[in-house]
Amino acid sequence: MDFLWKATTPLGVCRLAQFLYVTHYPFQYKLPYQLDYRKGILQVEKVALKYSVLKLVPPFISLGIVVVSAAAIYCLHMDEGHLLNDLRFWVWICLIVVGILSIYGYLMVMLDKNDESIQLWEQVVVFDWHLRKEFKIQSGLRSSDLLKSYQIPIISFLLSSFLLGSYIFNPIGLLLVMYLELDCTSYIFRNLIYPIITSWVINFPRSLQFPTCYVINLVVGYHIAQMIGFGFCVVIFILNCIQTMLKIAPLFLTRTRNLYNLNVLIRWFKCFQIGNYIAAPMQRNAILFGVIGCNVTLTSVSYALIRLNHELQGILIAGGWVGYLLVAMVIKFGWGMISGIHSNTKYCLKILVQWGVLSRIGTIRERRLHSKILKSMRPIELPVGLGSYTFFYAKKSNELIFGMYAQEGIPHSNVNSYIKKYEESNEVPTGRPAKLATTKVKNRIKKSSKIIHQRQRLAPQERIHACWNKLLKKIRGKVVIMDNEPQVTAELSNLPGTHFFHSPNPCEVKYEGKVQKKDPFTKQ
Repeated sequence: MDFLWKATTPLGVCRLAQFLYVTHYPFQYKLPYQLDYRKGILQVEKVALKYSVLKLVPPFISLGIVVVSAAAIYCLHMDEGHLLNDLRFWVWICLIVVGILSIYGYLMVMLDKNDESIQLWEQVVVFDWHLRKEFKIQSGLRSSDLLKSYQIPIISFLLSSFLLGSYIFNPIGLLLVMYLELDCTSYIFRNLIYPIITSWVINFPRSLQFPTCYVINLVVGYHIAQMIGFGFCVVIFILNCIQTMLKIAPLFLTRTRNLYNLNVLIRWFKCFQIGNYIAAPMQRNAILFGVIGCNVTLTSVSYALIRLNHELQGILIAGGWVGYLLVAMVIKFGWGMISGIHSNTKYCLKILVQWGVLSRIGTIRERRLHSKILKSMRPIELPVGLGSYTFFYAKKSNELIFGMYAQEGIPHSNVNSYIKKYEESNEVPTGRPAKLATTKVKNRIKKSSKIIHQRQRLAPQERIHACWNKLLKKIRGKVVIMDNEPQVTAELSNLPGTHFFHSPNPCEVKYEGKVQKKDPFTKQ
């Protein structure tokens, strides 16, 4: 459990969030997703809930936070005229913003029907793991200094401190918040709910107000910490993986040409291909929903607050422009990262064209390994700039790729038919990559997988009869004693040296007098 105190990396922060807010979460409801660290790779898995309705509990809590905070602001406006001078107003506005963002992020994951986000996570994380492993093998200590960054450890340390502090000191902090009357639950209960209850129940005890509000605030506090912690740790981990990919992948191209560099390039192409086919619609939807959601939220909240207090008009207009500026910066940052990935991919393809598919690299064994890696690839279409670039077509003009397959005995017709299928479908199917094999290899596979002989299974009754025959052969010609009466064969002379005794009371005769040693039977 040392990662609890050494969570200065995005991986440590994710494991800390999983340990605190999933494995040891103080309440019964759970998130439908969890993080699992296996074999050095952080995986995202679905959690099987007992009832499908339980996955709606987190957004329902976030929606309750938004509604209660808005009602508290309305009641505060009715009691006091100047909202800007009250600290409670700004605290409840922050709660509304956090609740809306948590609902938006949670619904983005829940409405992902084909689990595209999980697939993209797996591809990026696995590629990052292979990249780090091969980089560690090939590079020395000086080269590994390129991966060091002072920003990510600081952000990871701050986020891990927030996770630990909110988990441990949340009950004590809520007592302080309730003492300062900054929570919206106590304010709503005291000014709205308690008068309604007392109108129905005359002798309702006022002492139940504090424990009820404290339990509700405790659930809300842990829920907010869970949403913020999980959201930020996942974003930081993905950004760290992408940053590592952008730093290491071009570094491999500047080194000598070998099999490991080609393996890294192929993994880069595969990850880029899957990210392009999966992440592009998700990215468009996220940006579209984000812009629409920000417009609707800012417009509705601003209109409601201006109706409550006209003094807020100038502040809300300035805050709206600041919000739009932040959204534009986030979108620009995302598109800048995507353009960096595209430029790196274009650079990798250019270098790979100059290498000539590495047809003269290393020994025969390395070329065979390279051909196996190359044959496991599907035709990869990479959108670079405004056009498209297909990996197979890059080598079709100078016959280099056909020459590589010819070294392994694969005819041109197989490669042409495979490319033709890709042209007709114009899509890259998911699943296990197809293998190109010759007729000789196919016949060998059929021969090795052929059923040589089939033996009929015996029924239980036939097996019992076989056991009876074995037992009869073993006990044939032997004496069987039942109670005190011996059962022997018809002719006693056939049993040499055998004496039989009979007594109504067997206890009177000693055992040595009853049984004597027999002479062994003569072998025929």
